[in-house]
Amino acid sequence: MNKGMLVSFTETNLAIEEELKSWFVNEHIDERAIDTDGFFRARLYECLDEGPKFFATYETINFDILASEHYMKKVSNQTNWSKEIIPKLTMLERLTGKMTIDNLRGYGGKIITFRFLPLPERNSRDTLRKIFITELNKLKSFNFVNGSCLIENDSKISTSTGAKAQKIGGNPNLSIKDEWMIIIEGQDHSKLKELINIVYNEKIVSKYMEKKISINCYQLIYGNNR
Repeated sequence: MNKGMLVSFTETNLAIEEELKSWFVNEHIDERAIDTDGFFRARLYECLDEGPKFFATYETINFDILASEHYMKKVSNQTNWSKEIIPKLTMLERLTGKMTIDNLRGYGGKIITFRFLPLPERNSRDTLRKIFITELNKLKSFNFVNGSCLIENDSKISTSTGAKAQKIGGNPNLSIKDEWMIIIEGQDHSKLKELINIVYNEKIVSKYMEKKISINCYQLIYGNNR
């Protein structure tokens, strides 16, 4: 069974960025990684380029956890601090994904995120996934790479959980489609970014993609795991 990964891209006004970081580091990451059944690791990153300022990942032992009754109750009963922070977000984009390729290990400190929308046809997606299995496995030979993964968003689940934030005054993006995202993790973000040219071989994969969304670099701020 595939592991799950919930990811979020968040921003807020500059005046309260430190408060947002404090909430992530001193409550929210630990609350998910340690105190939520089925979750086992969470991390927070800060952007090194022009992408969304903060990026967080929350990994689960299987994908079904992200649609479970227990988790839905958790996101419907936010902490007091969460109720204060979430309405202050100027950006909240969430992906609720199956981790269909999982080569992650350890903490590299720097990551690259590559978001894109594949064509909707099942055969096309199956072919694209097979291509990425081969291409991501090639990255294991680079000593500055700690791991990589592919997550495939389920928009029905990400929308239903995002609506919970909306109920407490947040403004989540509920129009995100069934996009995919590749994460490459390691120690040198400039070298990692160059690897996208290996993973995204335009002659091979462009015919299976509807849209390239973004490529961004992030550095680790804080992480915790069971």
